[in-house]
Amino acid sequence: MPTIAERKSQNIPRFKKPGFDDTYGLFDAFVKTALMDDRAIDFSQEPVRNEDGTFGFVTREEKFSDLVKANKDNVVAKDSPFDLETAKSVAQAHYTWLWMLGFKGNGKAGLWNAPASPSNRKKDLQLVTAIIEQFVTWAKKPEFASVDEAKAAFLKFVLKTRRTEAVGIRHGLAHLCNPDLFINFYNVDEKVAVIKQHSRFIENFEQQPVKYRYTSYYEEPRKPYYAEFSDEQIAHIFDELASLPVDSGLEYEAFMAQFFTPQLPKKNADKTKK
Repeated sequence: MPTIAERKSQNIPRFKKPGFDDTYGLFDAFVKTALMDDRAIDFSQEPVRNEDGTFGFVTREEKFSDLVKANKDNVVAKDSPFDLETAKSVAQAHYTWLWMLGFKGNGKAGLWNAPASPSNRKKDLQLVTAIIEQFVTWAKKPEFASVDEAKAAFLKFVLKTRRTEAVGIRHGLAHLCNPDLFINFYNVDEKVAVIKQHSRFIENFEQQPVKYRYTSYYEEPRKPYYAEFSDEQIAHIFDELASLPVDSGLEYEAFMAQFFTPQLPKKNADKTKK
């Protein structure tokens, strides 16, 4: 496994987790198929690995945008080639697949340290649905020249859709869109804990919080957390640590375990015994 210095020389994104190339590749394939080519995916078929190592999906006849709009509006046109039940079922299959992509389960590790549990599912899926609906119905949506360009545009919707809702999948999707800036943490408390642990590295961090630059982006002032200002602080901490010779020689997993294992306060730590 390459060291931090070797990863940097190879231009590997800061927080791209080793061993999960297929997960990142499948997300790219989803963006390409559903969000760029506007094709519904047939999830009953296994993804196809192309000769260049990228993934592709077997597609259905329907346009992805038509299914999303039908599911959103709860109606289909009279001349529609599919009925409402099909539209809802297929659209929900896309939302659920995307939600589950980074979770651990069935004995497998995930991109973030959180299970795809029922307690996460409801609010997460509501946000995933809302993000995709807003992106697909974006009135001035441009033609994207590349998957990276589409992911950058999708990220903006991840950060601004229902921007006051504190649900973990927002952080997960942000990481999948840009693993160089967004660490693979599932909740805001983990990010705030890391910033606090390494506060000495951001004493001279001068960038203004996003709430003063992009007021429509997700924030939790009580934590405090401001997307993407707080994420840029974490990236800055990473760079500061990675610049130290003693740390740059560490392999990625050891580096992350040592410096980016959140020390979360105990839930009852602030309660005194009576």
